[in-house]
This record gives sequence, C-alpha cells and structure tokens, in this order.
Amino acid sequence: MEALEVVIGMRKSMFAFLALFLLATLVSIQKVDIPAVRASPDIYQGDLILTNNNVTVIEGRFDINGSIIVEDNATLILRNAILNFTQTEFQEFSMTFQNPAYGNPHLIIENSTITSAYYMQIQFFGNSTASIDNLTLGSMTLILFDSSVLSVSDSSLSSGIHSYDFSTVNVSSSSMEYIEPLDDSNVNMSDSIVTIHVLIHAHSINCSIIRLKQGFISYWNFRQNCSVKVAPSGAAPNLTLTDTQINGFGFSFSGSSNTTIDDSDLHQIFVRGLSVVSIYNSSFNFRVSSYDNSILHFYNSIIYRTRSYEDSVIWLANSTSNIYEIKDQSKVYVCWYLDVHVVDSIGQDVPSADVTATYPNATIADSEMTNTNGWARLVLMEKMKNATGEDVIGNYVVEATYESHSNSTETGMMTENKQITIQLPFIIPEFPSLLILPLFMIATILTATIYRRKRAI
Repeated sequence: MEALEVVIGMRKSMFAFLALFLLATLVSIQKVDIPAVRASPDIYQGDLILTNNNVTVIEGRFDINGSIIVEDNATLILRNAILNFTQTEFQEFSMTFQNPAYGNPHLIIENSTITSAYYMQIQFFGNSTASIDNLTLGSMTLILFDSSVLSVSDSSLSSGIHSYDFSTVNVSSSSMEYIEPLDDSNVNMSDSIVTIHVLIHAHSINCSIIRLKQGFISYWNFRQNCSVKVAPSGAAPNLTLTDTQINGFGFSFSGSSNTTIDDSDLHQIFVRGLSVVSIYNSSFNFRVSSYDNSILHFYNSIIYRTRSYEDSVIWLANSTSNIYEIKDQSKVYVCWYLDVHVVDSIGQDVPSADVTATYPNATIADSEMTNTNGWARLVLMEKMKNATGEDVIGNYVVEATYESHSNSTETGMMTENKQITIQLPFIIPEFPSLLILPLFMIATILTATIYRRKRAI
C-alpha cells in the first residue's frame, strides 16, 4: 500500500514538473517572439562610411557609437531594422548623405526604426535621394539641401522635416511634429497629420494670407492661395497640402517682403530684414517675433507672446499681447481707436470735415476726414514700450474743422477704444458752399440755352 502511494506521488510530481516545464516553454517562446529582430551582440565603434558604389543592407538591430556617412553613389538600406545611435549628448552623431560622384548617395528604408537618446540630424546634400516607407523616427530632423529628393510614406516622425534650396519632399499617410519649407523647395503632403505647425519661410515676396486657419485642409497651395509674387532676388517654397490635418500655421518673412494677413488663426510669425507685415482680425497662439529693421502692424488681433529684437518696430492697434519680450533698440507701440463724430449746432452729421489729433507737444498724431455720416477713426498711442521701460502718452487735443468753422476737445489718456463728439458752431447747408458756385454756373448756362432756343423758334 505504501509503495502504491509512493508511485502515485511520483506520478503527481512528474505531472506537475511537466506542466511547469510546458508553461515555462510557452513563456519563453512568447518572449522570443516579441522583438521583430534579434539584438546584435556588439556595438559598432566609430563612423560607418560608405563610398563609391557600395550597397550596405542593415537588417535586425544595429547599434553604432558614431555617425553614418554615405558618399559618391553609395546606398544605405534599412530593412526590418532597428538602428540605434548611442549618443551621450545632443547632436554628437549624425547621418549625412553628401558628395555625389558618378551618381548620388541613396537611402532606402523599409519597415524600420531609427532611434537615439539625444536629438540628432539626418542631412541630405548634393542631389541625394531617400525613399522611406514605414519608418518610426526618434528625436531626429530630416534636412534637405541642394536638389535632394525625399519621399516618405506610412511613417511616424517625432520631429519633422526642413527643406532648403531646390529640394523636393513628398509625404503621404504620415505624421510628424512640424514641416518647414524654405527657399524654392517643393513640398507635397497628402493624407497626413502635422501635430504642431507648418512653418513657411519666404524671402522678398509680396503676398496676402486670407482666412487661413488650423484644421483639416482638403487642398491648399501657398503660392496660389496667397497670390505670392516673388522678387527677382527672392524665394518662396511651393507647398501643397491635400487632405491633411494641420494643427498650426506659421510664417517667416525676410528680405524686403510685404505681406497682408487677414482673418487668420496662426501659430507664429517671424519677420526679418526690411519686411513689412500688416495683420488684421487674426490671432497667434504661440508667438510673434520681429528682427532687424522689420515692421509689424496689428489691428484687432490677439497675440500670446510678442518678441522684438534689434531695431524692429511692432504697432498694436486695438490688439493685445499676454507677454512682451523687448530687446536691443526695438520698440512696441500700444495704440487704440478714437472714433470722432462731427456734428453741426443742431446735431446734423458733418461729412468731409477734417479731424486732427495732436500730441501734448502739439505735433500731429493722426488726421482723417469724416465720412458721409460724419465719423472719422483715428489711431492714437497709449504708450511706447522698449527694453528699459515704457513712455506713456497723456491727453490728446482733437480738432474738427469744416470750412471756416472749427472746435476742439481733449481725449484723456488713451487706455482703450473711445468715442467722442465734436459740435461745430454752425448749421450745415443743404448744399456745401463749394457746390454753390458750380450749381449757379450750371443753372445760368441752362437758362441761357433755353432762352436762345426760344428765340430761335
């Protein structure tokens, strides 16, 4: 009996051992199957340099403690790969495609990941080409120069793309944080998502940006929709967006650009050189930056952060900024509207009256003529802000004049939009005196003509 119990116990122990072994085996198989590729046992030390007609294929995991440089007509292929750069600091390494000879450098990526613990750049020079499909890219920026060509599909980029010179970028079914077209580069994006902004850089152009807002874009072309005119020495990227979600638009204007923006919701704007930008009824949810001798005019707009540098000037008319960063010799002028209603002694509207506002030192601040309803709008400054503080303007004297009749009043400090009425000491005639003589002459000529015709009969 005791022997039988021992045998049964051994069988139970064997069964339990087999069950545990099978479970461990299953777990082991699952752990092996999780990675798409196996880890390489070594880290490649130093730069990997490909030249001539060399074709190098990387599959599986490849760790490198250095940069990758592809030159001449060489080709780098990543296929089902994990390429990891073992950087220990910002931009310690890079991937560079350059110096074409007997062809041009190539990059081909299929179903791969490129990663690093720190930010780095992947740069394309000298007519390099890159074909990328199903790439997951870490904190890296793709940068194209010269006439390089990049095609990206079904990919996820945690940073973005910069395109310079006459490079070409085609993106489809992909996502990225930003894309920045510069110079005369060509960028086409379809069925994609830009999570932060599209930032368009242009040099010495005239253009009008009307009703541009973030969201889903069925079709939009920068040159066409903004009526871009490029100066002989200027440059403007040719950006086309099709069926793409854009979460922010930004612009950078340099040289001697002249731009009008109206009824738009933008992420940011940079203005440099001698450029002049006039902005109406718009909002900037990130920042506005001015440099050099540029001038920015804002009307009825809202800005989150205003930054001015060097000798640039920003005018804010009925516009506000939450944060001001004013550096160097730059200035920010805060202004408001003064609407002036000119009437005669019995309250009738006085059209075509001259309305002039003067500073406390008696110099002219603004001047306008009243419309058919007797109203004139002046833009008057509340204060000037610079790097050392602000200069607040006191009361303005506003004078209305119609022919020989005039009257004036004071505004008080312009800390907001205001309306005032100026009454002139006369009753406006049914016909202005300037028209009386011409009407008399016309009546005299008509009378003489009729008299002659009667005598001729």
